Amino acid sequence: MVEKFYLYWGLAVRSLNEDLGMEDRRSGDSVIAGILTLLLADVQHGSSLNWRCHLDAIYRLIMLRGGFYAVAESKSMEPLLLCFWSIAVMGNTTCPASDLFMTTFQLGTLKFLPQQYITTVSPIQLCPVPLFIEIIRINHLRMRVTRPDAADTEAFQKESFEILERINCFSPHRLAQSRGSNQEVWTLVGLVYQAAAALYCVLSLQSLSVLPETPALRVQCATHGRLMQTLLVEALASKSLKRFMIWPLVVLGVEAVHGDAPMRAFVAKELSELSQSVGTHVPLTAKRVLGEFWASGKTRWDACFDRPGAPVFFTVAFAISAVFHIWQCWRYKAFRLIGLHSVCAVLFTLGFAFREYASYHYIYTGTGGTPLIIFILSQVFINVCPPLLELSNYHVLGRVFGYVPHCAPIPASRVLLTFGGLMGLVETLNAVGAALSANPSASPSQQKLASNLLIAVLVIQLGVIATFFCMAAIFHMRCRKAAVQAKAVKTMLTTLYMSMILIFIRCVYRLVEHTGNTKIDIADIEALEKLSPLLRYEVFFYIFEATLMFLNSAIWNVWNAGRFLPRNPHTYLAQDGTEATVEVIPDNRSFLAKIAHVLTFGLLFRRKNTAVRFEELAAYDRNEQAGAQIHK
Repeated sequence: MVEKFYLYWGLAVRSLNEDLGMEDRRSGDSVIAGILTLLLADVQHGSSLNWRCHLDAIYRLIMLRGGFYAVAESKSMEPLLLCFWSIAVMGNTTCPASDLFMTTFQLGTLKFLPQQYITTVSPIQLCPVPLFIEIIRINHLRMRVTRPDAADTEAFQKESFEILERINCFSPHRLAQSRGSNQEVWTLVGLVYQAAAALYCVLSLQSLSVLPETPALRVQCATHGRLMQTLLVEALASKSLKRFMIWPLVVLGVEAVHGDAPMRAFVAKELSELSQSVGTHVPLTAKRVLGEFWASGKTRWDACFDRPGAPVFFTVAFAISAVFHIWQCWRYKAFRLIGLHSVCAVLFTLGFAFREYASYHYIYTGTGGTPLIIFILSQVFINVCPPLLELSNYHVLGRVFGYVPHCAPIPASRVLLTFGGLMGLVETLNAVGAALSANPSASPSQQKLASNLLIAVLVIQLGVIATFFCMAAIFHMRCRKAAVQAKAVKTMLTTLYMSMILIFIRCVYRLVEHTGNTKIDIADIEALEKLSPLLRYEVFFYIFEATLMFLNSAIWNVWNAGRFLPRNPHTYLAQDGTEATVEVIPDNRSFLAKIAHVLTFGLLFRRKNTAVRFEELAAYDRNEQAGAQIHK
């Protein structure tokens, strides 16, 4: 059955694609109607939570055709417009107030809706039109309340009570009489939607503190909840009504957080059965969201529905870490030693802030590419930080080698020289690969190149990390053999081990992600479904990327290298356990030469005759003395 569905779906897409290629047919009603049908069908199927992008696309098509008024003149487009209108309105009821969609546009359409819209029902809802209009007004009121300039709370409260009064005055029996036949059925439908609309009005507006949380309103909600559960038992037993009860069940599910366990069990059971009856994922998605809401301990309407909160959390977390890093660098005068952690924490903050922005602004066009640019910047900022953090660890390791030079496996200056050059290569490849992979409009060859670049970056990182552990382990064993008891050495080595383990796990995760199926074709649904799960589901990213990198940042907040290592990089630990300072040879290079030396990680414009040897190491063998040179 699934194969047949996608077969016919593919044939329809192919046919539309051919029509769009013909200049004389691409703007015809049949082509526009076909596009709208596919988009609306995908929304109602409910397999994706990103229903907003589909409705955004439909709205843009309508605007390109002259607006809602112009499209409504076409008789063949009327049912599709009504379906779009209904989905957008009901979709807004299950969104946080800060994320509502086209509420002003929906309110404006009430002034010109054709008479046939008033005398019929939506193809996806049986909600009576008077109640449907009140739901639109509630959505619009919720949007206005969340505006920064919203100040007239008394007017908002008055308007909300007026809406609630009109809902309570609605007569299901009068609706049934106007329908003629099947009056009992229409009465049942009217009662169910009246109770659901009243609950939505009170619960959603109390969530925004527009309506007060009074005992009277709580009793009214509890009464509506019990009544609706009784009515739904009867409505769900009817094959003709069952498929129209999803929204009332969701509303009852939100009210059930105040109710008892049997009410919650009733909602969960009926949503599962509805998914099988109507053949969509929507009821199962609603069941999952409600289950998480019931278990959260929260009670407000806006707290129930999904929102991209993870980027906000990590934006705040990295911002706090960045403030601490900057303060610690200033406090310990350690910008040169540990300043990269401050830079990376700021970049992570920007990256996750842009990610939060992109979660609400994800539609881009050739003329308005800001959402795409923001998304690419988010990916670049997040991906360039781990190699920089790794480089910072090598710098700290070099300082530790310089602090105990008689135990270092290689001269301290060569640590940054060697690993810095490799990290420069890694950062270059990483930035190019991240930018290409984040661009969904990139060609297949560019996506393949991006994947290969990122894999190369990760393999190099893993190799360098392995080398790091070998060098650190040799140094650690030599320190134990030489009975070095300095707290700075033990603390820094332990911190470096923890940090590199976190970065290593992150690299393995990214390597597994990019060695899977990463070819993105946004026009091929089946291809998107076959993408690597690590690429499709954000939970892996937040566990193995965001969480691990935040823990790494927090570790260095707690055990900051500037607090343990001497401020003077020329200070070292002699064999007798006392600290001494190396005589500094004047640096006669020009300012530009010094800058070039730093930018090339010490490969170019090096100082001459700067080797300093320690007399107390004369008894050590040749290999051990290799670590006793410091290049300044």
